[in-house]
Order: sequence, then structure tokens, then C-alpha cells
Amino acid sequence: MKQNKLSFKSKKLLVDWIGFNIQGLLTKKQVEIIAKYLFQNFGFNSTFALGSDGKQETLFCNSKNKYQISFRVYKYSDIYWDGIKIDFSGRNGHQFYNLIATNQVNWEIFNHDKSLRLSRLDLCCTRKKIDNNINVESFLKRCYQKVFENKAIKNYSLQKSDIGWILKIGKRGSPNYYRVYENDTEIRFELEQRGSKIKLVQKLIFEDQIENFEQVMTETFLKYSKKVLAIDENYTDWLIDYFRR
Repeated sequence: MKQNKLSFKSKKLLVDWIGFNIQGLLTKKQVEIIAKYLFQNFGFNSTFALGSDGKQETLFCNSKNKYQISFRVYKYSDIYWDGIKIDFSGRNGHQFYNLIATNQVNWEIFNHDKSLRLSRLDLCCTRKKIDNNINVESFLKRCYQKVFENKAIKNYSLQKSDIGWILKIGKRGSPNYYRVYENDTEIRFELEQRGSKIKLVQKLIFEDQIENFEQVMTETFLKYSKKVLAIDENYTDWLIDYFRR
């Protein structure tokens, strides 16, 4: 039987962060061209900073705008290459990805010396807490045990914060960083991807092959979730059909 194509919509996944790198010594004037394009066409306010700890300054701002973008330039850094990091966090990333998916973004504005790269993509899936009697702590402890038994995974932790329980798998900044955490009303599953994993598929997003891009990234999200989550009819119902493949 032919399987339906996977997509963010079909699996109820949201883009929670999308980031880009532009390698090369860009001037502030060049950054302002990109910022102005996003401000005038899509309503993104913007900030600019130099280095990892530089003070942010406003580039373009309108109090009526709902979205924000961050530009951070690195020059002669011992940690990063020379160039610029462009980050759309949270709902800003969700909005910018929607613009990409509907082919509204002119990549030529960004593509300085053809050095534009997709650097980070966070996908998340949320589930409402069904009943207060359903124990999130028990579910996350079973996930923790599953990860513990997988000797290929070296970094993981389960902690309780003021908000609730949080399971972390991997290191922030590594190719795959997975988190499961709760708040008062829902439980959230989140996969942050960087580096070589992203580089393999970035041409799909720049060449407007969105269906193929979402197929690959959704498959990756499901595969990694299957690797680290315990089967639970309340919290992993969205994975049940995938578990059965």
C-alpha cells in the first residue's frame, strides 16, 4: 500500500526556530538591506549585535509589528567563522517558515556571495494534558529508562523545574538536541537540529522543494522520537502509527 506523504501539517508539527548563517565579512549596511526587506514586506522588527556578547541595537522597529528577527555579526572570532547569524525564534520562526512554504521569500536578498546556509531548525509537537490523574512524571521516567538503556546516547537528564518535569537528550548545539517538558496545560516534544543533518537538506528549502523538505524533516523527527520515547496511549498517540511500521 502506498503511504501518504509526511508533512508538518499531517503530523501537527510546528517550526519553533529557524536560523541561517551567511559566511563572509558583511557590513552593517549589507545587514540593513536584509532587515529592511523583512521589515517593509513582512513586518519583522530587527536587532543587530556584534559578537556573542555584544549589546543589541535596533535596526528597524514599528510598535504595530508582531514579529522579530535577530542579526548577530561575528568578525575574527576564535569560536565562529566570520559572518552573520540570522535567527527567527518561537512564533517568529513559525511565521517566517510559513512565508518560505508559500514561496514569498526572495533568497537573492540574503545570498551574499552565494554563502547562505540553513543553520538550525527546531520542530515541536504539543499535546494537551487530558486528565490531571495521568502522570507525566511516570511517562518521562519510562522515557528516561529507555534512553538509559540505549548505550549510543551519552548525554541525558531528567529534572523537575518550577514549571514541571523536563527530559533533555543530547547537548545544546549538537546535531540533535531533544527535549520533552510540561507546563500547566500541555506536554511538549521538541527536536533542535543543526550542522551536518541540516546541510544535507538545505537545498530543498532554497529551491522551493517544500514537500520534499517536510517529508525528510518530519521523518527525522518521528524516527528520533521513536528512538527515545516510551509508548503511551495518552502522550505518544501521534507516534502510534509510526511505531507500528
